[in-house]
Amino acid sequence: MTARNRIVCIGEALIDLTPSRGNAVSNASSLHARPGGAPLNVAVHLKRAGADPTFLGALSSDGFGDRLRAELDRRKIPHSPVKAVDAPTRLAVIDPGDGQPPFRFYGHRPADTRLSVRDVRREIVSGVNAVYVSSLMMIDKRAARA
Repeated sequence: MTARNRIVCIGEALIDLTPSRGNAVSNASSLHARPGGAPLNVAVHLKRAGADPTFLGALSSDGFGDRLRAELDRRKIPHSPVKAVDAPTRLAVIDPGDGQPPFRFYGHRPADTRLSVRDVRREIVSGVNAVYVSSLMMIDKRAARA
């Protein structure tokens, strides 16, 4: 990888909870938990395309945070900050059967809102070709500052 391909993806990594295909949440007996979040997905696709992405987003110390960290490590995508935060991982319930927008987000001050300006300044240095920023983190005023 070359520095000219280095892209920093800033924002959330979360867990998507989805019912089996064709079911609504209201009648599903189980939900599938999958790593998600636009910045995480962008980093994964950039890596597949041969770029050198870094994921910049706070990850929880809970089991879902461990799963997200393992996913980034498995795909050899560097992530920062390294230290986990004591806040829940944001959950996104995807319910195609309720007649509303398909995503509903859950979590009070979840981990992805805990990214600091200091974390961003530490990662955004020379050699970064592009930055992708999630719009979801902009909902939280403290996270939007970062």
